[in-house]
Amino acid sequence: MKNIAIIGAGGHAKIIVDLVNTLRIYKIIGFYDDNPKAKLYDIKHLGNTKNIDKSIENAIIGIGNNETRKKRRVKEIIISKRSDSN
Repeated sequence: MKNIAIIGAGGHAKIIVDLVNTLRIYKIIGFYDDNPKAKLYDIKHLGNTKNIDKSIENAIIGIGNNETRKKRRVKEIIISKRSDSN
């Protein structure tokens, strides 16, 4: 089973968690969210989106609001981290 991290901790992220757990292809290792008090079931909070670990091979964006996703620049951060590790 491959490891995956979730980006975000809101309603969209909860749906993704349910889907990932149902499919049983990935093991969720934690989630990133800019709110230090964020909770996502019993999943480990790995930090904020600016501190996404370069070693994370798989991540899925669980932020449902397009404007929030753009404002947080999550996609760019993930791409940047992947480029830094190559």
